[in-house]
Amino acid sequence: MPVKTEPCAFSEERIYPGHGLGFVNRAGKKFVFATCKNRHLFLSGRKALNQRWTKQWRRAHKKESILRQVKKGKGRRTLKSERGIEGLSLQELLKKKNESAEQRKKTADDAKKAGPVTKAAKKADLNSRLRDLRKKRKEQGNEKKKKNESAEQRKKTADDAKKAGPVTKAAKKADLNSRLRDLRKKRKEQGNEKEAPAGKGGAKKSGADAKKAGGAKKSGAAAAKKGGAAPAAAKKKGGGKKKAGGGAKK
Repeated sequence: MPVKTEPCAFSEERIYPGHGLGFVNRAGKKFVFATCKNRHLFLSGRKALNQRWTKQWRRAHKKESILRQVKKGKGRRTLKSERGIEGLSLQELLKKKNESAEQRKKTADDAKKAGPVTKAAKKADLNSRLRDLRKKRKEQGNEKKKKNESAEQRKKTADDAKKAGPVTKAAKKADLNSRLRDLRKKRKEQGNEKEAPAGKGGAKKSGADAKKAGGAKKSGAAAAKKGGAAPAAAKKKGGGKKKAGGGAKK
């Protein structure tokens, strides 16, 4: 009957049930020793490799043959698992396996009709699929936008589109020209408004000057009239004197 034994923590001797000494350190680890001597040497910090009677020293100096216990594992059963290969999935493989001779012939004929698959053909196929995918995504995005838009907004956008009409290069050019024309007109009006106040002031001044000139002319005429009256009076006086002289001569 096999008996359960424990190895000594120092000498590695077998300790049978009912024998040996136990020791538990502060960390809670348990050590079992065959004799008090082993326990004393272990606790005093001696090395088992330096003691000739320990198993460790005997192994180091090749006094004892090292026997390794090799467990024989039970024979493992290999399970068959069908997996796909590169380029073909498991389903396609099974499909090909279950195909009849007629179906295989038909697929071969179809491949011959299609012709050899080149890099350019693959690229074209990929581009076309990408195009379709982008188109699909764009349509989905537009649908989402339409759902989010309210009925009034849709109506408004439709009315604006009708009013605007098809946007062409000629229409854009005409719109730009009309805006430029309006801008030039506006600037011209602003310039005329600035010039108008200065013109009115000049006109007023010229009118005042004309009035002053007219007044001066009038005063000159009055003075001339006065001058004419005085010589006439002097002439009349002279005439009287002559008459008087004539009377004296007589």
